[in-house]
Amino acid sequence: MTLTTSTVGSGTTTIRAMAPGDGRFASSLHEAALPHGFFPMLGRRFLRRYLHSFVCSDHAIAFVAERDGSTVGYVVGVLDEPRHYQHVVRHHGPTLALSGLVALTARPRVASWFVRTRALRYLVGLRRLSRLEVTPRGESIGAGPAAVLTHVAVSTGVRGLGVGGELVGAFEAAVASAGVSSARLLTRTGDAGAGRFYESRRWRPSEMTMDRDGVAWTRYRIELP
Repeated sequence: MTLTTSTVGSGTTTIRAMAPGDGRFASSLHEAALPHGFFPMLGRRFLRRYLHSFVCSDHAIAFVAERDGSTVGYVVGVLDEPRHYQHVVRHHGPTLALSGLVALTARPRVASWFVRTRALRYLVGLRRLSRLEVTPRGESIGAGPAAVLTHVAVSTGVRGLGVGGELVGAFEAAVASAGVSSARLLTRTGDAGAGRFYESRRWRPSEMTMDRDGVAWTRYRIELP
């Protein structure tokens, strides 16, 4: 499904819904462009399954960008974060868990780090999600929690051509169309992040936070019409 088509410079950018067949591209780009965090440590096979969960969820948004016939970027996010991740646990949990276990078995240093720093938090989160009531399929979520832009990435060769802006714009439009009035995201603080890019699109910083690895992040928020 094509959402938008625009011409920037000498090329045409098309935004369309992400399909299962886009998983190989999206996971490869994620690993290269967004290497920070736990999931990229588990490799492309896990990332493909993780990103596929956005494609299948009624509470998620997943788009890719094509430029002159080549896939060059993607964006994923959620309309309702708790319900999306509950969907992931219920419908993709066993597959993701097995894929993650296989990856950790092949990466003992990552496995040791995960047990020390993340395992308990993941178990608590899974228990909480298992108790959440499910929103029926097709039911509007209205003006509930803010949507979350989870990941956006663009291939190196097309950066500076407006592809990232097209992807974020498509995400914002989808959120507003779903009746959600605001969205939020996290990006690394300073030059390591994309704060200036988001500020140019009317996103505003709300607070700074430090993760368990000592990395500084800035929360951004946007109010949508």
